[in-house]
Amino acid sequence: MTGAGLTVVFGQLDRSFSTVDELRNLGLPVLGGISVLGLIPLRQRLLTVVRFGAALAVLVCVYGGLMVHILRSAALI
Repeated sequence: MTGAGLTVVFGQLDRSFSTVDELRNLGLPVLGGISVLGLIPLRQRLLTVVRFGAALAVLVCVYGGLMVHILRSAALI
């Protein structure tokens, strides 16, 4: 709970600038800004992670099913 509270407090105390326009409003010359990466690579990575998770879940289910089948056929459960 303390970590969440500190995050909110630090977010309120943050004095950084999010856009180039905020810097220009100060009246100072701005040479340039750093752009944010597009969402396409993020979506591709997220899709890859979801696919990996789904494949892992299928493998775990198949392994569990095989183990139950083997144990039942050996009359251990």
